[in-house]
Amino acid sequence: MLLQLSQCELASEKFLLGSNTSDAELKSYEELNDSIKDRLETAKKEIEDAKEALRAAKEVRKNRVQYNVLAKVIKEQPDRKETLSKLDEIKSDLSDLEVCNLDTQIKSTPVLNNVSLIYRENVKNLRTNWKCAGRDCTS
Repeated sequence: MLLQLSQCELASEKFLLGSNTSDAELKSYEELNDSIKDRLETAKKEIEDAKEALRAAKEVRKNRVQYNVLAKVIKEQPDRKETLSKLDEIKSDLSDLEVCNLDTQIKSTPVLNNVSLIYRENVKNLRTNWKCAGRDCTS
């Protein structure tokens, strides 16, 4: 009977040790599971942060390209002061040419009148000479 009691105690201790070991393993697996979940959450957050950083980097790159294109276009355009000075110079030249044109018209008006008068007299003489070509005309 003692032997059976001893075997029962041994079986009971063995069961308790197995149970404690199983509980320890279960606790260890739960801690490992919690650790993995935490690391997964951290990894997901890092991935989301990386995605946001990538979106921001793409936006910066797009803006930089647009800026470079605009800077190139602006660089090709002349300076505003230079353009205004050229415009003033062209306006001044145009004004001088208009004055010169007006002077030329004023000066040429008497000459045109004289040329017109001479032309009319020559035409009149030619008509008279032509009419008289067939006949003997004495003027």
